[in-house]
Amino acid sequence: MKFQEKSSSPQTHSLRTFDVVRFETSSDKKIHEQVQVAVEDSITIDVRDVGAYTIMCSRTDTVPLAAGFILSEGIIGSMDDIEDISECMDAVGVVNVKLRDPASVSTRGRNLTVSSSCGLCGSRESIDSMISGIGPVHGNEKIKYGLLVESVEKMRAKQEAFRYTGGTHAAAVFDAEGGLLSLGEDVGRHNALDKAAGKCLLGGTLDRACFATLSGRLSLEMIIKAARARLQILAAVSAPSSLAVESARRLNITVCGFTRGSRITVFSHPDRVLL
Repeated sequence: MKFQEKSSSPQTHSLRTFDVVRFETSSDKKIHEQVQVAVEDSITIDVRDVGAYTIMCSRTDTVPLAAGFILSEGIIGSMDDIEDISECMDAVGVVNVKLRDPASVSTRGRNLTVSSSCGLCGSRESIDSMISGIGPVHGNEKIKYGLLVESVEKMRAKQEAFRYTGGTHAAAVFDAEGGLLSLGEDVGRHNALDKAAGKCLLGGTLDRACFATLSGRLSLEMIIKAARARLQILAAVSAPSSLAVESARRLNITVCGFTRGSRITVFSHPDRVLL
């Protein structure tokens, strides 16, 4: 099963136009105009004989989002676990997934409705147990810090929905040479990474994936998603949380924050980043 990425132009159903009033204090003007806003909607990922998961998201790239979600949730380990994944022909906003061996899936009791800003829920003990169950990311690719900064700029240049609305996040996955493998854009930063990873999974390029760039901050959940996608480096425009740094150190993931301009701050496993 191969996935071919479509044009990066935002799909019309991901944008909505509103009449607004803009106030300009510098000139004491009140201007009536129309602006485009990123649509927050829902999709349901129906994994046959496992469960249904409703996600608040931008309803674009729904099949890659579903694929990335079931990967990052630990429902599957690779594309080999999927027998079929496709949009439902009878219901809008539903992605059907059929696994080869649904009986082997051990879910971790996540809420069935996931908001676009949702992170991991549970006690510190349950989080520690989950991290221990994933295992460290192998590989020790050396990436020049300048390439990471350039890759963030490459991601920003392709944020089409953000260009129209200013209201979406993005994640991009690259190979070790800095070649762009995929890009995901969504109202939720978690969804954006799932979309990018899902495109690689469906397109057969996940084994080439080395690092990802992110438009927002780095939370624990982003580290978990990166670990399950076996990404060695995460370079974010913003800062990581304390749990993100702690878990990245345990899972052998290099976390870079404030990756913008000529600056980059490495919080874990700095040996992968070169001058």
